[in-house]
Parts: sequence; C-alpha cells; structure tokens
Amino acid sequence: MKVYGYVRVSGESQVEKDGPVRQGIAIEKFCVDNGFFLAHTFSDLGVSGTVEGMNRPGFFDMLETASYEGVEIVIVEKLERLARDLIVSEMMIREFRNRGIVLYAIDQGKVDLVSTDADPSRKFIRQIFSAVAEYEKSCLVLKLRAARARKKQQTGRCEGRKPYGRDNAEKRLIELVSNLRNSGVSWRGVATLLSQDRVKKRCGSTKWSGSEAFEIFAHRIPKAIPE
Repeated sequence: MKVYGYVRVSGESQVEKDGPVRQGIAIEKFCVDNGFFLAHTFSDLGVSGTVEGMNRPGFFDMLETASYEGVEIVIVEKLERLARDLIVSEMMIREFRNRGIVLYAIDQGKVDLVSTDADPSRKFIRQIFSAVAEYEKSCLVLKLRAARARKKQQTGRCEGRKPYGRDNAEKRLIELVSNLRNSGVSWRGVATLLSQDRVKKRCGSTKWSGSEAFEIFAHRIPKAIPE
C-alpha cells in the first residue's frame, strides 16, 4: 500500500540537526515493518507546531498531492510532529477525515488516529497526547525565557544575532570590504567580487548584493563567513 510520510521541526536551528533525519528513518522502518510503500516524505522544516496545517506549504502540498495520487495513509513519527497545539492538531485531523486519509503516529502503533473519533475513549487519549505536547512546549518556552533573562542580567545581552566581526574570519572580511571600497570599487562591484570568490554569508549563500556588502562595511548585521 502506498503511503506518505510527514516530517516537521519547529526552529530553523533544528533543520540541520538529526531531527528530520531521525523522523525520516523511523517512518521508513515503520513502512518496511508493515508492508507499506513509502511514495514520498513531505516536510515543513522550521515551522512551528502551532501553525495551522493549511498554512504549512509541506502539509498543504501533501494533502493536495494525495488527492490525485490515491494515497490514503500518512505516517508521522509522533503526534506532536503533526502539531503541538491541541486545537491545531484536531483541525488537521479533521482535514484527514474529510479527505478519507488514515493517520498513523509511530509512537502509538498502527492505530488510525482519524477513525478513533468513533471510540470516545481513544479520542480522549489522542487529545491527551496533544494536550501534553502543548503543555511541554509551554514549559520549554518559559524555561528558555527565564534562561535568557538570567544571561541578559549577567552579560547585558543574550538575544539576537551576534555582532559582526567577533571572530578573525569576520574581521578579515570587514578589512577586505573596507579596502575594496576605499580603493574606489562600488558596492555592486564589491558584491560581485565576493560572489565570484564564493565568500559565504552566515546563512550559507554565496550570492551577494551591494546592500549586503555595505552592511558588512558598516558592521551592522552578521551576514557572512569566508570559506
């Protein structure tokens, strides 16, 4: 039977960590163990679990594609990967129900979380899982907020991007940009040279604009690290 997988992580910092890979491996193993053919795994990376399903590009594409590919099963690693907010979770499950799609959460076994509405006890258990996930997320937010407040009290700052030029590589880039500019090269010209030399911004891109070169020169925002 052909199925889809769905992977989600909340923060952009989690995208490069093992969360998406771990979820994908768990979904693949579940399919092998149950004789399913995993046609595709859709993902929403860096998307909060409180964002409504139809506002998530990956989730939206998954539902739309499932309708014409005839996929009737979606698998997630845990119910909280679908959503951490109870109301959002229930609304997404309703989307599955309206489209006749079965939902399995690996941590709950081969139990259709959509059809459990027919059993009040199972529906109650499912909602408890969602409520607990929402509660744990709220507790984590409070802990992080308290930790940031303590760090700010100790060091004077803790949030936002680190000032540009704090390490040697960034200092060298500032010096390079300053020298190019002082020699008469336009900001667009500086950007072209940085792009040709494949100098990386902090986001990983090597394509520069004149305004980004100026921002480095002005030491205002952290944009790049040389390769």
